[in-house]
Amino acid sequence: MRNLGASGAVGTASLFAASALLGGCASSVDGPREFSVAPGSYESAFEATGEALRGLQFELERIDAASGVITTKRHFAPGLLEPWDPSQSGPGDEWEDALNMQAREVRVTFTPVAAPAPDPGDAAAAPATDLRTAEGEIVGSVWVTVYRQQRAGRRLESEWIGGSTVYSDPDLNARAGARYMVPLRRDERLESRLAARIRETIETHPGEDAGQKSP
Repeated sequence: MRNLGASGAVGTASLFAASALLGGCASSVDGPREFSVAPGSYESAFEATGEALRGLQFELERIDAASGVITTKRHFAPGLLEPWDPSQSGPGDEWEDALNMQAREVRVTFTPVAAPAPDPGDAAAAPATDLRTAEGEIVGSVWVTVYRQQRAGRRLESEWIGGSTVYSDPDLNARAGARYMVPLRRDERLESRLAARIRETIETHPGEDAGQKSP
């Protein structure tokens, strides 16, 4: 292996420091992750939500209008190699995605205003009634989870990343494989961007009440 020397080590350290700094900047929240659905407009808003997610290159996985849940498959972004990827919210995300194999998974839940809002990160939290027959205002909430690929047996060197080593654990490899994805954090900035995008899309999809009004 080629020795980077002092200047190379300093350059690598500077790269990671810049990544950490930019990553911290990208974690700020731009706005709310909730959006309102007017009475009589739920089905139209549900369709608009799916359209907004597909417009940001997310592939839908679960589409359950009755329970008020839309989820996506994990979307991988290569970071600086594709800085135009819409799932990235700034330079910090681009650096972080370039240095790590990462993916984002979206979950949108709809809840009647009269009912207690469930934790959108809880897959079991879903209304017991069919929301398509619900009356009154409904609130949608966006939850984005960032996943990062981990490598079994990786030993990180605290002083220089180039000094990291890998060992093999046959039992761990048999259970999880050499590489596996683990949840890392929420992406609150993307949550707020998605909520804003969904609100804009809903405005272009008039609900039943709006469609029944005379011109």
